[in-house]
Amino acid sequence: MGYCLGGKLCYLLCCCTDIECAVAYYGTYIEHNIREVKNLHRPFMLHMAMKDRWVQAEVNELLERKLSPNPLVTIHKYPEADHAFARHGGRPFRQDDADRALALTVDFFNKHLK
Repeated sequence: MGYCLGGKLCYLLCCCTDIECAVAYYGTYIEHNIREVKNLHRPFMLHMAMKDRWVQAEVNELLERKLSPNPLVTIHKYPEADHAFARHGGRPFRQDDADRALALTVDFFNKHLK
């Protein structure tokens, strides 16, 4: 599981290694390696903040367009969330969105890591 730049690393791990699965929160700079999508061969979940000040709307649209055709990819969108919405104590923290993302992440790991 990775946050921000760690989300990009999770994406790359799902493209380039035999990691079981990975979850990215915010996924900053995935678009710089979007060509790797053809190699994405492990289950990958992406939590996208739709009002992210670090990931522009056009980038989120690109990621969804390029990633969603792959059946191993799961994307969850948070329409009112900003970058770091799941970071407790941070200004952009959103309890409801953070709880939803955590529940979805746990379910994803339970499914793919059993």
